Amino acid sequence: MRMLRILLLTWEYPPRIVGELAFAVRDLSEGLRKLGVETIIVTLADSPVALGVEDKGIGNSGIGSLQIIRVGNPVGTHIHILTWAMTLMTEFERVSAEVYYRLNGNIDLVDAHEWLCVTAALNLKDSLNLPFVFSIHSTEAQRSLGSKGPLSQAIKSIEAIGFGEASRVIVGSQEKKIHLISDYGVPPEKIDIADAFRAEEVFRIYASVTGNIKEPGLPRG
Repeated sequence: MRMLRILLLTWEYPPRIVGELAFAVRDLSEGLRKLGVETIIVTLADSPVALGVEDKGIGNSGIGSLQIIRVGNPVGTHIHILTWAMTLMTEFERVSAEVYYRLNGNIDLVDAHEWLCVTAALNLKDSLNLPFVFSIHSTEAQRSLGSKGPLSQAIKSIEAIGFGEASRVIVGSQEKKIHLISDYGVPPEKIDIADAFRAEEVFRIYASVTGNIKEPGLPRG
């Protein structure tokens, strides 16, 4: 008997803070731990001294846990954000695969936050047969104010691939759901709203994907 175990991919997690994503993922992961979920975060290290594994230990339920694996980009110099993102994701994939095999394949799903983590999640989905959940906090269409430039178009294409390949797409509001339907053509039935990414609501979305967990804090059968 074990709890739901997830891989969560994010390029921001404290102490690396670029925007609100870092705090949203931190609060979500802490909330999932309290619900008994075994959460393994793969994220970018804020500096070379931050590389490695941080174990947050057992949650209040006595069965959840939170582990943070911080990695660096294997390529040191970049001329473009896309090369930076793609090379970083190769390291995310490598570390995630190591975790998967160390745990004898006992990973229930991968949750990728934002477009930067899509390629890693897709490769893990295809090579390890892991369900893929795509969590969207903001989109390129919103950030770029509708730019038609090549960089924005490339990022939008990555987002669109993620929307198409994901089992579920999670957003934090009804407004964001409407945006994905109207601007990206995502089927409404594929989008779940987890208000402000509250852990209890995200947990139930994970449950609908895995089909194994019915209520927070209950071990798998």
